Amino acid sequence: MVTYARKVCEASAEANGSHFNVSRTSLNQLEEFSVDVMAQQMEDCAPRLWKLFNVLLDARNLQNDLDLDSDHNMDTEDSTDEDAYWEELGESELEGVTIAGGNVKGFNTKSAATQRRQAFQHALIKMKKVVILSILMHSTNRKSNGLQSLSGIFLQSTHTPQKVIETLAQMGISVSVDVIHTAV
Repeated sequence: MVTYARKVCEASAEANGSHFNVSRTSLNQLEEFSVDVMAQQMEDCAPRLWKLFNVLLDARNLQNDLDLDSDHNMDTEDSTDEDAYWEELGESELEGVTIAGGNVKGFNTKSAATQRRQAFQHALIKMKKVVILSILMHSTNRKSNGLQSLSGIFLQSTHTPQKVIETLAQMGISVSVDVIHTAV
């Protein structure tokens, strides 16, 4: 546990590039932002924590793959619902996140639809890991606010109601409306 806490502290340090000064934001910084780059930096800084998040966020699929206990496997109805969800999701839901194409490790014997669904799942899990670790880093060091700052600027640019932004700020997903206003 202490090792994980130490890694969150290290990841939230200014030296790791997680600090973001909203009032000095440039257009170039906004254009160069990438969830993939942020994810890679986080994984490089805290690889064991990153793997732990992967296990926790993909527990059902890991359980099915390992077939540890048949009582806990997804039944056919759950599987059908999940397939329908991924078909409905579509690529537009994951704009801005690289989804691996072609022969992804472990996909080469599966159908194109299955490969695509698994690529979407992988991309969503990556985004969730970035959000979770960003929240932990921000809780450890308030200046570690890269994702929160960019989320806040995006929310403001899309005319999101201030109460929504404040709620997301309290959750650790965005910076506050006041901080955003100093940047704009």
